[in-house]
Amino acid sequence: MLCRQLGRLILPMLLVAGTSGCHQSTTPSGNGSTARATTTQPANSTPAHTRAIVFVHGIHGDPMGTWTAKGGSPYWPDLVRGDPSFSDADVYAIGYPTPYTGNRNDVIDIAKALSSNLTPVFERHREVIFICHSLGGLIVEEMLVDQPKLAAQVPFVVFYATPHAGSFVASFTSAFAGDPLLRSMSSSGDNQYLLDLEARWRSGRLSTHRYCAYEMLKTRPLNLQAIVVGGAPGAAKELAGFVGGIYIVDPYSATYGCDSNAPFTGIAADHIGIVKPIGNQDPIYILFKGYYQNNPPPVQPSNRVVRFDKVLCAFYGEAVQGSSAWNQDEACPVPDREHLDPDYHQAGFQCCGGGAGASLQGSNLPAGIELGVDGGHYWSVDFPHTPSRALWQGDSFVVHTYCGPEPAPGPGCNVKLKVVGHYRIVVPESEAK
Repeated sequence: MLCRQLGRLILPMLLVAGTSGCHQSTTPSGNGSTARATTTQPANSTPAHTRAIVFVHGIHGDPMGTWTAKGGSPYWPDLVRGDPSFSDADVYAIGYPTPYTGNRNDVIDIAKALSSNLTPVFERHREVIFICHSLGGLIVEEMLVDQPKLAAQVPFVVFYATPHAGSFVASFTSAFAGDPLLRSMSSSGDNQYLLDLEARWRSGRLSTHRYCAYEMLKTRPLNLQAIVVGGAPGAAKELAGFVGGIYIVDPYSATYGCDSNAPFTGIAADHIGIVKPIGNQDPIYILFKGYYQNNPPPVQPSNRVVRFDKVLCAFYGEAVQGSSAWNQDEACPVPDREHLDPDYHQAGFQCCGGGAGASLQGSNLPAGIELGVDGGHYWSVDFPHTPSRALWQGDSFVVHTYCGPEPAPGPGCNVKLKVVGHYRIVVPESEAK
């Protein structure tokens, strides 16, 4: 389930909701005209998936209501999380101040905050994919043209009713609301911001695909602010039903600048309903899923594993007939100890010969170390004769060699020891080439 309660961190103008479990931290909230943000991240420390899917709402939306179907469910990010087709992705929903919160920030301000707050998401994932509603698409476009390094990690964005060429409704309502975001969405011919944004995208030659969907159902306005109304007092009220619905973002604006080799898809929904799928068979959902499946992540370069062994040390000890036995701890420095092969364990280790015994067994030998032992008459290799009897002393492997001679005229003795290191090196394919 999505974390419904979101902790607050002091981050500029942005809310990121992780839908895979939350940890929370709280500070006092701000107001809409100042920097305010909430962020939640996955509660565990498991490695991130290959991809991240980020939902970005529109101008009068929020990270919950925008993506929730009528009746309170389902919630689109939850649908994605439960779909095995997206098992390689973590899912987030982001938020930013809107006119409802007294916003005084423009698209550029919010886009900069977005890139800052999503930095950990980009760092943890190879690819980041955006689902954008309405103005959210302009914010994401602004972020990507301003941050081409981030854009290189974004294979595609799916825009649902994003006003690439402006919104007729916003042209009128911006005059009343005084919100910079509404001004950015205006479809008036002098909207230099939208013209510049598209020019910057094209000149930047970004590799990110832009896929678009447009609303097919018109919205019946609560008032006629977007229509020039004249005549007797109360004319707007009298004409509302007669005028009928309007497109919040018309099909031309919703598809302007998008990939021409992909279909411009109409969705049988109005501007608000276009991002509220009622299930995973809804055309709204299927559209995004199709683009996702048609743009698989690049094949992860495989790593090449190199295994080899080398003789690290050789020791020899002897005692002639009638002399004292040979007793000595031998220390063998082991270079690159961290690269010893953890999968190598010596089989058939022989500690002794000639009837001698020792407590050292093959199971005591560390992974990656092989001992070759031989000798004459009466010989053995055992734990070191130090108080700790530890086989490792720093990065040196230490064992005790022994052989015992016979009194004259019996034979003398000798002991031979070879220490072999077995190594495992993982070489990234890019380096191997």
